[in-house]
Amino acid sequence: GEDQVPHIEITRHIANLFNEHYKPEDGRKIFPLPEPKITGFSRLPGLDGKTKMSKSLGNTILISDNEETIITKIRKAYTDPAKLRKGDKGNPDICLIFTYQKKFNEVETAEIRHGCMSGTLGCVDCKNKITSKISEYFKPIREKRYELERNKDGIIDVLEEGEKKAHKTAESTMEEVRKAMLIG
Repeated sequence: GEDQVPHIEITRHIANLFNEHYKPEDGRKIFPLPEPKITGFSRLPGLDGKTKMSKSLGNTILISDNEETIITKIRKAYTDPAKLRKGDKGNPDICLIFTYQKKFNEVETAEIRHGCMSGTLGCVDCKNKITSKISEYFKPIREKRYELERNKDGIIDVLEEGEKKAHKTAESTMEEVRKAMLIG
């Protein structure tokens, strides 16, 4: 997320210094310069509406949460304090649930905004809409996780294969580094 950008910038700086100082004969760069990947929603606020989601604060929706758990968590989530019941006009711009709607339910965002502001959509109905969308969004990930949990030997095989590939890549890169630095 965006809070990692300073770390990426430091890495870019170090890689760039190395690449400028130690150039292979063919002129290419040994270390690629990493780029941050920031989506339109790099950070979602926590269910308390105060801070970003944090497992230690208990204000998260976990990818592994089933629909019942998501329902329970969303039911308790912060909304516009001035909108106490259906019929009251709300302000979606200060409502946590509307922030989630913009991420997980883009298609209905304009309709939800209008319903909230006019009072025709209550917070409970709004929460019900987002609960199903969040559950739907994470369903393929939950299913894949369940499948992987049933095949732990397969996971270990994948990890070991990944370790071998990473070791091979690291060894090759370090060979280039040593050659460029004339130390080996």
